[in-house]
Amino acid sequence: MIFLISILLGIVFLLWAYKEFYQAKTGMVPQSTPEASLAYLAQMIERSADSGTILDLGSCYGGRVFTLARLLPTWEVTGVEQSLTPWIVGNLRSIRRNYGNYRFFWDDPGQWPLKDYSVIFIHQNDKTIKKWEASIAKRLQPGTLLISYNRPFPRIRPIDTISVTSTNTLYIYKKPPPSPDSGTEPTLPIETAVPIPPPVSPAVESNPEIQPQQILPL
Repeated sequence: MIFLISILLGIVFLLWAYKEFYQAKTGMVPQSTPEASLAYLAQMIERSADSGTILDLGSCYGGRVFTLARLLPTWEVTGVEQSLTPWIVGNLRSIRRNYGNYRFFWDDPGQWPLKDYSVIFIHQNDKTIKKWEASIAKRLQPGTLLISYNRPFPRIRPIDTISVTSTNTLYIYKKPPPSPDSGTEPTLPIETAVPIPPPVSPAVESNPEIQPQQILPL
């Protein structure tokens, strides 16, 4: 018995040490989203469609995935987490839940394919948001609703901002459909680094892969 307890404590210590090492290396710290904010988000998503797919980029310990899966039973919820410890904990927490409409993946959220999702939710710190910005601007599919919690992308102008409470805000982004004349997929417009809000007339960065487009209103 003492031997088994020692083994379990050793595993717990290794998982904790890995988590600390990963956070120190990447700067990605688990973010907890208030239940009230997730309930508001679920209501907003439910009004948009009867069913669809939701992606939580950086799902941490699975709390957001579980809550959205419970509140939106007709939607499929996917969580992607790169840190091993939160991913394991999220899967262990699944044992007590039988919603049947969620999945967890252990992978790099910043490189995860963004196709075939109706809604993408991000709750990350400023460093991570800035790191993912250019890649998401290029790879986000037209029509997909991108929602960032409390952290706007520094150079992408949101199409809407929603104050859930006095301290919590949803920043809404959406890529326009491809232009029939261009023959190429649009990207979210990357602007020069200006505080958002308020929006200003931007000068576009000289990046051949990222071209300015008009953002459609919701």
